Order: sequence, then C-alpha cells, then structure tokens
Amino acid sequence: MSIIDVQKKETLRTAITEGIISTCESIGQISARLSDCANYLRIEQTEGVFNDISVLMDNLSDLMDFVRELRNGLEQFEISQESLSSWDKSIDIFKEMLTAFEGKDWITLADLIEYELNPLLLEGKNGLSELNERLTEK
Repeated sequence: MSIIDVQKKETLRTAITEGIISTCESIGQISARLSDCANYLRIEQTEGVFNDISVLMDNLSDLMDFVRELRNGLEQFEISQESLSSWDKSIDIFKEMLTAFEGKDWITLADLIEYELNPLLLEGKNGLSELNERLTEK
C-alpha cells in the first residue's frame, strides 16, 4: 500500500471515528426527545407534538443515512459490521409506527416510540461505540 493510500485510509478512519462520536451524542438527544414526545402523545395530540415528531423522524432519517454511509466507509477496513445489525431492525418499527400514525392510534404510536424505537436507538448507540473502539485500536 502506498503512502498516499495509507494517508487516505487514516483520514477516512479519523472521519469515521469523529462521525461516530458526534452521532452517539445526537442519539442521546434524539432518544430523550422521543421519550418526551411519547409522553406528550399519550396526553394530547397537539400540533406542537406532531411537529416535534416530524422533526425527530427527519433526525432518524439522517441517522439512517449516516449508518448507510458508515457501512460504505467501513468496507475499506477489515472490521466486522455486526455491531450495526440493530439498525436493520428499525425498518419494521418505522412501518408499524406509520400504520399507527395513519390509524390515529396514538397510544400504540407512543408505545412503539418508547418501548421499541428508543431501546433500539440505545442498542445502535452501543454498537456504534463498540465499532469506534475497534477502529481506534487498529
């Protein structure tokens, strides 16, 4: 491997680790806001609650985009991506959330957010942290 390739790989490794650190911080914030939204959704279905949920769904979409790009970047390294497997489960939860939303079943939507999505986010955050540790060891 040439010096330039080594430098590019190290630049990529640095970008990935910094991205993971930043994303883990964001996941904590998203998780807290999702819990708040789930609680509010059980009490009232105001425009403000729906706006917050909309923003959080955009955040989750960005998060999924990051994980997709992370997988592409990790192809340059000999590191298992098994710790990212929890993110694959989110698609089914999003479908269930959409069904609950369309059916205006706010309690089910709140339960999915609190008991399915939030734990999955925390599992994904742990997986990212584990991956980051392996990247910094190499």
